[in-house]
Amino acid sequence: MNILSSLTPDQQKKFRQIRFQKGDVLCREGEACDKVSFLFEGEVRISSYTLGGNEVVYNVVKSGGMFGNNLAFSSVNEYRGNVIASTDGLYYEIKADDLLGIFQENKSFLRDYLRYEADMIKQMNAKMKILSFPLAEERLDYLFDLNNGIIACKNVTELAKSLFMSREACSRLIHQWQKAGKLRIDKGRFVRL
Repeated sequence: MNILSSLTPDQQKKFRQIRFQKGDVLCREGEACDKVSFLFEGEVRISSYTLGGNEVVYNVVKSGGMFGNNLAFSSVNEYRGNVIASTDGLYYEIKADDLLGIFQENKSFLRDYLRYEADMIKQMNAKMKILSFPLAEERLDYLFDLNNGIIACKNVTELAKSLFMSREACSRLIHQWQKAGKLRIDKGRFVRL
């Protein structure tokens, strides 16, 4: 994991290594968060359940990402959802106070950490902007603009999630754009023409 590569051996000793299996609940909704976790391998989702029992996924964290980072230093540091393992994996956990100490000692690590946080905020702002567009065409156009005309998604289902729309509606939109000569699908990429 790049962000941890600038740590000294003594700083690395402050992290606890935790292996997990698919389906494990790593943190529970309502628990206090006083640690930051760096996901080294695997994928986790942060979700809650509606009164009807349906899962609502707030965020998906993949290898190279973090969780707890927005809560550990927050004035309200309780998890807003469960952190559930979507795959087997490994993460490194550190107490917030120990992390503050490392920030003071290691400016390179602090810079990498702040860059990650800033990139996450930019991604969140992009999601909010996508949601602000009432028309599906506007959402797709904006996503293309963000990605220089090429959206790397495995399939229509993944693209639909990025656009915050149903798979069916996204499939219809893609078909319309293909028919109009505005888009082509090329090896897991959607290319605007």
